[in-house]
Amino acid sequence: MGVITTGFHRIGNVTTRASFGLEQQVVPGATIFVTSTASGTAATIYYDPGLSVAISGSILTADIYGNYSYYMPMNYCVTETISAPQGSLSTTVNISSPGPLVASLTTTSATTDVVTVSGCTANCHVVMQPTNSAAATMCGSTYVSAKSANSITVTHPGTSGATFDIIVTPY
Repeated sequence: MGVITTGFHRIGNVTTRASFGLEQQVVPGATIFVTSTASGTAATIYYDPGLSVAISGSILTADIYGNYSYYMPMNYCVTETISAPQGSLSTTVNISSPGPLVASLTTTSATTDVVTVSGCTANCHVVMQPTNSAAATMCGSTYVSAKSANSITVTHPGTSGATFDIIVTPY
């Protein structure tokens, strides 16, 4: 029987170039600080696949083989900053669960609506699909007018009740 998870399992390995030659060597004891890419604050990450035991401070330590792992919610994007015992520092941004982020929109009578899409950034890519006749008639004049951390703004005619499915890449 497999383990049921409600999140994405991140497995990493810390290595560095050897002092001589082109060989890689593992970095035991490296410190990994995980932050939310969208906000820059400590990320919400977990020890377990059920996302019930949070990792305090979002800080991990690589084992004697340089390995580390954690779980994070789906549709969540993080940045890892790795500090090796020798003092070197590296950063990897936009680590996220595989696949796109999804959301939906039902328009209001205003001409813009903000849609929350946890994990998206200002550099995300957005596709919108109309899902009712009101939305289909608005396609030529509906567009994404702004993208930011965890939200997009959709500009449209001032018609309420049009529905769209939204697919977003997190970066």
